[in-house]
Amino acid sequence: MTHDGHGSVRPRTAGVPKRTRRAAMITIPIASLGLVLAILPSASAEGPGYGGTADKLSVSWATTASPGTAVPPPAPAREPMGSSDVSEPNGSGPGSAAIFHGSRGSSVRVVARASSMPAAGVTASGLSLSVGGVGFRGLSAVRVRVGTGAAFTGRADATGTLQVLVPVASDTEVHAGMSVVALGNAPSGTSMTLVGSIPPRPLGKGPVDVVPWFVAAILLAAAASWLLGRVGS
Repeated sequence: MTHDGHGSVRPRTAGVPKRTRRAAMITIPIASLGLVLAILPSASAEGPGYGGTADKLSVSWATTASPGTAVPPPAPAREPMGSSDVSEPNGSGPGSAAIFHGSRGSSVRVVARASSMPAAGVTASGLSLSVGGVGFRGLSAVRVRVGTGAAFTGRADATGTLQVLVPVASDTEVHAGMSVVALGNAPSGTSMTLVGSIPPRPLGKGPVDVVPWFVAAILLAAAASWLLGRVGS
């Protein structure tokens, strides 16, 4: 209760403390900026077909093993890419080898002749290329070529989605901007070609990865300051 100059008593009006208003003016813009920066990198990593990418390949770097771990490189089948007739891969008999990688509840199978497979190599920083695309005929064979290297054959799942993991050997020359081509058949039977490019190699943690933690620390500090102000008053 407060007294005015005429001796009458009036209730004290409740208001937001100046310190709380000042903290809110600082934290709200920072929190909004952190939220935008945290969402933007993940928008393009949702997979093929998201964000207007249905007509191109989704190519990204993926960690497959720790540095120095030997993993089999991609099994290339040295066959031309020019033909629109995509033949089905042979069975996994003595003259062939297969690499399996799970994709949305189904298996993607990459098959190649053993005579065309180089020896297992050491991955560069434990990285592989994740190549994905949509719109192929369900369970059909798709030829994939990375750069000027040999083509290998993968298989789309029942929904027509192709997702293959291509290990990158230390002696394999791949660089950002190199094209990745997938040649297959559409559900109508016509030939279908999707093209993508290799993104820059990840360099580890960057400023964008720290922003969410920085924003969380500021919000916690603002909340603690507000609670201390309430207790002190």
